[in-house]
Amino acid sequence: MVSKLLSITIPTYNRASFLKETLKQLFFQFDEIDINQIEIIVSDNCSTDNTSEVIFEFVKKGFQINYIRNEKI
Repeated sequence: MVSKLLSITIPTYNRASFLKETLKQLFFQFDEIDINQIEIIVSDNCSTDNTSEVIFEFVKKGFQINYIRNEKI
């Protein structure tokens, strides 16, 4: 198991637009950094908006995100 140099944790609840902007900014900055040294953890408190769609949009682009979705608030 490779240890990570940096962990970024993002708690969220119904803030998909802000989450998308945050991940987009991180995505551009990671161009200059070895992505394998960084972990991103998104903790979703049962959002009712399109938060999960935003996450999977970035996962499809190769972004490694540990997505944790609580079943209730």
